[in-house]
Amino acid sequence: MYSKKILINNLKKDMVTSEDLVINGRKLLNKDYTITESILNALKDNYPSYYISIYNNDGTAFIEQENSKLEALEKNLASTQTLITNLFAKLKEKNAVSIADLRPITTNILEYAKKYSTNIIKLLNRSYKPDEYLYGHSLNVSILSVMIGIWLNIPKNSLSNLATAGILHDIGKLNIPDKIINKKGHLTSDEFKICKNHALMSYETAKRISLISSSVLQAILFHHERFDGSGYPTHLKEETIPLFARIIAVADVFDAITSNRCYTTKESPLYALKQVYEESFSKLDPRICTTFIHNIAKFYEGQKVLLNNDKTASILKVNMNNYSKPIICLDNDVIDLSNQNELSIVDFS
Repeated sequence: MYSKKILINNLKKDMVTSEDLVINGRKLLNKDYTITESILNALKDNYPSYYISIYNNDGTAFIEQENSKLEALEKNLASTQTLITNLFAKLKEKNAVSIADLRPITTNILEYAKKYSTNIIKLLNRSYKPDEYLYGHSLNVSILSVMIGIWLNIPKNSLSNLATAGILHDIGKLNIPDKIINKKGHLTSDEFKICKNHALMSYETAKRISLISSSVLQAILFHHERFDGSGYPTHLKEETIPLFARIIAVADVFDAITSNRCYTTKESPLYALKQVYEESFSKLDPRICTTFIHNIAKFYEGQKVLLNNDKTASILKVNMNNYSKPIICLDNDVIDLSNQNELSIVDFS
C-alpha cells in the first residue's frame, strides 16, 4: 500500500495515517490511525499548513482489512483461552501433564506479544463471563508478562518460561471454594487467609507438571510478594523476589484493575496505569513499572474513550505526569483533562 504526504487542510475523514504525525516535536497521532470527524476538524483548525502522511486511498479497504485482522485475532485468543481451560481441568483432576502440553499455548502467547501487540492491547480489555475470569485473566497476565519481558530485553529463550508462569500463576484458585472466590462482598479475615493460600496451591499444582522449570515454579509461588516486604507467602523484599515474580505482579495488578470481577467493575486502562505508578513507590518493582507504563501508554494514543458526560473522544496524548488525564479531542476541541476537574474517562469505547 503506497503512501503520500498532503496538507492537513486537504485531509479527509476516514483517511489513514501511514506514519506517526509529529508536529513541533509532539506526537499527535499514531501510524495507522483512522481520521475521525472530530480529529479532522481539530487538525484543520490548529495545523492547516502542516503536512501529514496518509495511505494512498480513502482508507476504507485498510479499515476493513484491520477489522478483519482484529476479528481473527479475537477468535484465536478465544481458542487459546479454551486450551487454558482444558489444561486447568486436567491439572485439577490430577491427570498427567507435561510441559509439552503447554507448548501450543505458550507459542500462541509469544506470537501475540511479538507480532500483534497493538491489536492485543485492544483485546485485553474484552469482557467475558464471570466463570471464565480465571482463564481469561491467566491468558492476559501471561501476554502482558511476556510483553514486559520483551521491553526489559529478557533473553528470548527465557520468554517461554515467563509465559508459562503467567498462565499458571493463579491455578491454585481452582481449589478454593466458589462461595469464596465468587463472593460479591468483602471477605472475612478467615476467607482472606484461604485466598492467600492460592499462591502455594498454584505452586504445588504446577510442580506436578513434568519437566517444568524451577524459574517458573518460583515465579508462581512468589507473585504476591511485594517490593516493600508486605506481600506473601514469605515477605520477601526487593531483588530477593525472583524477577519473573516481580514482572507477573505488575501484569497481575494491571489486568485485575481493568477486568470485571464478581465484587467490582473494571476501570479504564489509564486509571490502571495510575494505580501501577502509585504502587511503584512501595509494593511493585519501580524499574518494571516504569518500563511497563512508558511502553504500554503509546498503544492508547488514538483510541476512542467514553467520558462521564456520555460523549466519545479520542486520546491524542497520554499525560505522563497524570496518566488518567490525557490530552483528548472532543467535539473538535483539544482538551487537556489534567486541567478539567469535572470531565473524566469512564471507559474505552
